[in-house]
Amino acid sequence: MALNPIDILKDKVENTTHTVTINSVVSLGGGLYQLNSEYTYYLRTLKKVTIDAVKYEITDFVINSYITVQATSGNDVPVVATSFTINPPLFKWGSPKLVSNELIKATTKGDYIWPYIWVVRIDQTKGVLDPASATPETPSFNMLFLDSANKQDWTIEDHYEQDIYTLNNYIDFFFTILRTYRDLFDYDSVEYTKTEHVNFGDYIVDEGNNANILNDKVTGIQLQIDIPLTITACNKLQINRL
Repeated sequence: MALNPIDILKDKVENTTHTVTINSVVSLGGGLYQLNSEYTYYLRTLKKVTIDAVKYEITDFVINSYITVQATSGNDVPVVATSFTINPPLFKWGSPKLVSNELIKATTKGDYIWPYIWVVRIDQTKGVLDPASATPETPSFNMLFLDSANKQDWTIEDHYEQDIYTLNNYIDFFFTILRTYRDLFDYDSVEYTKTEHVNFGDYIVDEGNNANILNDKVTGIQLQIDIPLTITACNKLQINRL
């Protein structure tokens, strides 16, 4: 079965290991432990992580510096690990209605869904007929990196500290994924535009203002990006390529 360009991106995001390295641990007392790390991905306050089979909640953080955690059991459980893995963001694509229905089903089952990457559509695909071209096709993706937001209590600064900055941090890692798979993506020719959306729920791309989006309150970043695909990638997009 032939893939489409979104399938290739989805596969690489979901199958790239997301490892948080713990450079040192500081006991703050009361069951709180500060985990110093040079890269914190999308982690921020209230997120939950599992370290050595123990679930912790993040109570404080400074991006790419540290996270402070406390065991959700209420017990004082010291962190002795030197690293732990986190789930990649959920990756969905399709219309607002279709994606919203899938997220509702996931939430109802109690599945973890935040943050997530939503590909609204492929705006267009540029191609060349030259059979010797190293990049036969360049799809333009409209991607949204979103996380839940507390509209009732958060200030504008909270939206940036908790969501915008951390999602920007993760987008940097997404670029690393593209660079890692140079056999599929011509990383050096990638072009992109980022747009920050505080209270994104008030707007739906291509539909204008709306009271809500995806049945939840979200803040995030819109990434409009052109990603040239190499011959290797294009060979995976269809069964028979001349």
